[in-house]
Amino acid sequence: MVFVLAILFLHVTAALWLAVGALGCLVVRGRLRAQLDGSAQHLAVDLLHRLHRLYTLPGVLVAGLLGFSLVTSTGYQFVQLWIAGAAFLWVVLFHVTLFGINPRLAALARAKQRDLANPEDPPRLPSLLAKPGWRRLLDLQALLLLAIIALMTIKP
Repeated sequence: MVFVLAILFLHVTAALWLAVGALGCLVVRGRLRAQLDGSAQHLAVDLLHRLHRLYTLPGVLVAGLLGFSLVTSTGYQFVQLWIAGAAFLWVVLFHVTLFGINPRLAALARAKQRDLANPEDPPRLPSLLAKPGWRRLLDLQALLLLAIIALMTIKP
Protein backbone atom coordinates (compact mmCIF):
# COMPACT_ATOMS: atom_id res chain seq x y z
CA MET A 1 0.00 0.00 0.00
CA VAL A 2 2.85 2.40 0.76
CA PHE A 3 4.38 1.60 -2.62
CA VAL A 4 1.13 2.49 -4.41
CA LEU A 5 0.84 5.74 -2.47
CA ALA A 6 4.42 6.65 -3.34
CA ILE A 7 3.77 5.94 -7.03
CA LEU A 8 0.55 7.98 -6.83
CA PHE A 9 2.43 10.90 -5.25
CA LEU A 10 5.10 10.77 -7.96
CA HIS A 11 2.43 10.50 -10.65
CA VAL A 12 0.59 13.58 -9.40
CA THR A 13 3.88 15.46 -9.04
CA ALA A 14 4.84 14.56 -12.62
CA ALA A 15 1.39 15.59 -13.84
CA LEU A 16 1.80 18.97 -12.15
CA TRP A 17 5.28 19.23 -13.69
CA LEU A 18 3.73 18.57 -17.10
CA ALA A 19 0.95 21.10 -16.48
CA VAL A 20 3.49 23.79 -15.57
CA GLY A 21 5.31 23.22 -18.85
CA ALA A 22 2.25 22.97 -21.07
CA LEU A 23 0.40 25.92 -19.59
CA GLY A 24 3.59 27.97 -19.31
CA CYS A 25 4.19 27.41 -23.01
CA LEU A 26 0.69 28.70 -23.69
CA VAL A 27 1.38 31.88 -21.76
CA VAL A 28 4.64 32.50 -23.63
CA ARG A 29 2.94 31.69 -26.95
CA GLY A 30 0.26 34.23 -26.17
CA ARG A 31 2.93 36.82 -25.47
CA LEU A 32 4.64 35.99 -28.77
CA ARG A 33 1.46 36.93 -30.63
CA ALA A 34 2.02 40.53 -29.59
CA GLN A 35 4.20 42.70 -31.77
CA LEU A 36 7.54 42.31 -30.04
CA ASP A 37 10.90 43.61 -31.14
CA GLY A 38 13.66 41.19 -32.12
CA SER A 39 15.31 40.80 -28.73
CA ALA A 40 11.98 40.19 -26.97
CA GLN A 41 11.07 37.58 -29.59
CA HIS A 42 14.42 35.87 -29.06
CA LEU A 43 13.91 35.82 -25.31
CA ALA A 44 10.36 34.46 -25.66
CA VAL A 45 11.46 31.71 -28.07
CA ASP A 46 14.28 30.74 -25.71
CA LEU A 47 11.87 30.61 -22.77
CA LEU A 48 9.35 28.59 -24.79
CA HIS A 49 11.97 26.06 -25.83
CA ARG A 50 13.33 25.72 -22.28
CA LEU A 51 9.88 25.30 -20.75
CA HIS A 52 9.16 22.56 -23.23
CA ARG A 53 12.46 20.74 -22.70
CA LEU A 54 12.61 21.04 -18.92
CA TYR A 55 8.96 20.61 -17.96
CA THR A 56 6.75 19.27 -20.74
CA LEU A 57 8.91 16.49 -22.18
CA PRO A 58 9.92 14.88 -18.86
CA GLY A 59 6.43 15.44 -17.46
CA VAL A 60 4.64 13.67 -20.29
CA LEU A 61 7.01 10.72 -20.13
CA VAL A 62 7.11 10.25 -16.36
CA ALA A 63 3.42 11.00 -15.69
CA GLY A 64 2.31 8.59 -18.39
CA LEU A 65 4.57 5.73 -17.37
CA LEU A 66 3.70 6.13 -13.70
CA GLY A 67 0.03 6.30 -14.64
CA PHE A 68 0.27 3.00 -16.47
CA SER A 69 2.06 1.45 -13.50
CA LEU A 70 -0.71 2.71 -11.20
CA VAL A 71 -3.36 1.04 -13.34
CA THR A 72 -1.63 -2.31 -13.13
CA SER A 73 -0.77 -2.09 -9.42
CA THR A 74 -4.08 -0.82 -8.03
CA GLY A 75 -6.43 -3.36 -9.54
CA TYR A 76 -8.01 -1.13 -12.16
CA GLN A 77 -8.27 -2.60 -15.61
CA PHE A 78 -7.86 -1.10 -19.04
CA VAL A 79 -11.35 -2.30 -20.00
CA GLN A 80 -12.85 0.46 -17.89
CA LEU A 81 -13.84 3.21 -20.28
CA TRP A 82 -12.29 6.14 -18.40
CA ILE A 83 -8.93 4.36 -18.12
CA ALA A 84 -8.94 3.32 -21.78
CA GLY A 85 -9.90 6.87 -22.77
CA ALA A 86 -7.19 8.42 -20.62
CA ALA A 87 -4.61 5.96 -21.98
CA PHE A 88 -5.61 6.78 -25.56
CA LEU A 89 -5.47 10.51 -24.85
CA TRP A 90 -2.03 10.09 -23.26
CA VAL A 91 -0.75 8.27 -26.36
CA VAL A 92 -2.04 11.12 -28.53
CA LEU A 93 -0.52 13.68 -26.12
CA PHE A 94 2.80 11.83 -26.20
CA HIS A 95 2.89 11.82 -30.01
CA VAL A 96 1.81 15.46 -30.31
CA THR A 97 4.44 16.51 -27.79
CA LEU A 98 7.32 14.40 -29.04
CA PHE A 99 6.75 14.38 -32.79
CA GLY A 100 4.73 17.55 -33.34
CA ILE A 101 5.76 20.25 -30.91
CA ASN A 102 9.34 19.22 -30.17
CA PRO A 103 10.68 19.52 -33.76
CA ARG A 104 8.86 22.81 -34.33
CA LEU A 105 10.19 24.41 -31.16
CA ALA A 106 13.67 23.13 -31.96
CA ALA A 107 13.37 24.78 -35.39
CA LEU A 108 12.37 28.04 -33.72
CA ALA A 109 15.40 27.82 -31.42
CA ARG A 110 17.71 27.07 -34.36
CA ALA A 111 16.29 30.01 -36.32
CA LYS A 112 16.86 32.25 -33.30
CA GLN A 113 20.50 31.09 -33.11
CA ARG A 114 20.99 31.68 -36.85
CA ASP A 115 19.50 35.15 -36.60
CA LEU A 116 21.81 36.03 -33.73
CA ALA A 117 24.87 34.54 -35.47
CA ASN A 118 24.19 36.30 -38.80
CA PRO A 119 22.55 39.67 -38.12
CA GLU A 120 23.16 40.91 -41.68
CA ASP A 121 21.09 38.09 -43.21
CA PRO A 122 17.31 38.44 -43.39
CA PRO A 123 15.78 37.11 -40.16
CA ARG A 124 14.24 33.65 -40.31
CA LEU A 125 12.46 33.69 -36.98
CA PRO A 126 9.51 35.94 -37.91
CA SER A 127 8.51 33.68 -40.80
CA LEU A 128 8.56 30.62 -38.54
CA LEU A 129 6.61 32.43 -35.83
CA ALA A 130 3.95 33.36 -38.38
CA LYS A 131 3.20 29.71 -39.16
CA PRO A 132 0.13 28.60 -37.16
CA GLY A 133 1.01 24.90 -36.88
CA TRP A 134 3.12 25.06 -33.72
CA ARG A 135 0.59 27.31 -31.99
CA ARG A 136 -2.25 24.94 -32.77
CA LEU A 137 -0.27 21.99 -31.48
CA LEU A 138 0.39 23.80 -28.19
CA ASP A 139 -3.36 24.45 -27.90
CA LEU A 140 -4.09 20.79 -28.65
CA GLN A 141 -1.55 19.71 -26.05
CA ALA A 142 -3.24 21.81 -23.38
CA LEU A 143 -6.71 20.52 -24.33
CA LEU A 144 -5.53 16.91 -24.21
CA LEU A 145 -3.96 17.52 -20.82
CA LEU A 146 -7.17 19.06 -19.48
CA ALA A 147 -9.22 16.13 -20.81
CA ILE A 148 -6.90 13.62 -19.13
CA ILE A 149 -7.05 15.56 -15.86
CA ALA A 150 -10.84 15.61 -16.06
CA LEU A 151 -10.94 11.84 -16.60
CA MET A 152 -8.55 11.25 -13.70
CA THR A 153 -10.47 13.42 -11.23
CA ILE A 154 -14.05 12.57 -12.18
CA LYS A 155 -13.58 8.85 -12.87
CA PRO A 156 -17.01 8.34 -14.47
